[in-house]
Amino acid sequence: MKPRSGALVVLAFGLGGGFFACTGTDPATGAGTTGGVTYTADTRVLESFPVQLRTTVRALNSSREGARLELSSGCAVQLAAYRDAQRTQLSWDQSRIQMCTMALQIIDIAPGAARNFEGSTDARAILGDSLPDGTYFLTAVMHVNGRKIEIPAGSATLGVPR
Repeated sequence: MKPRSGALVVLAFGLGGGFFACTGTDPATGAGTTGGVTYTADTRVLESFPVQLRTTVRALNSSREGARLELSSGCAVQLAAYRDAQRTQLSWDQSRIQMCTMALQIIDIAPGAARNFEGSTDARAILGDSLPDGTYFLTAVMHVNGRKIEIPAGSATLGVPR
């Protein structure tokens, strides 16, 4: 893909961070485990205008027992964008603008099995008319079993025509 005005380029996937709301976080991959389920996330770019981001969270049941995930929102994955790699300077939070149903989703995952969940946005939604073009560090946010889980989902250089 050739960068162009309004293009979104993903620079890295699965960057580690110290904020993962799970136990056993691997700083090299950003993977974290809670309740026997290991969560990882990556973000890909779809060619369109404005350029679209698709973030996929993979929930792998690494235990020997079945796992039950209770998602407390109709939006399984929402995204957040930070200005720093440590993800301490929140710039944009999709949960503040996206309307989701309050429908409880119950997902059962067999031992050794995985389930994917997706979230999406675009460069214009993140930058709006106030955030500068530049590199942003993405986080996938899920609400599972009453806990907020934040999974590093890569970084991207964002830009939109102004």
